Amino acid sequence: MIKGTKKFLGTNILVEKDEDGVFIVSLPGVQGAHADGKTIEQAIRNLNEVVALLKEYYGEKNFLKRIKNESRFFGVMPYDVEYA
Repeated sequence: MIKGTKKFLGTNILVEKDEDGVFIVSLPGVQGAHADGKTIEQAIRNLNEVVALLKEYYGEKNFLKRIKNESRFFGVMPYDVEYA
């Protein structure tokens, strides 16, 4: 491996848009791993900053273990809300 090369661990993020049009992104199952922005790109840049802080807080190995062990988020499915 070339010294200084970055490694990446693929995972999923949750993307939502609030009533004001602000995008909210988060890493499901990692407490505190969420950020927002006016665009998805800005929200992801902000999430990258949060992730850097959380890696420092938890330690990189423990943080990555949290991501690898996360299995609560399965996806999106339809749901019928009853109304009159």
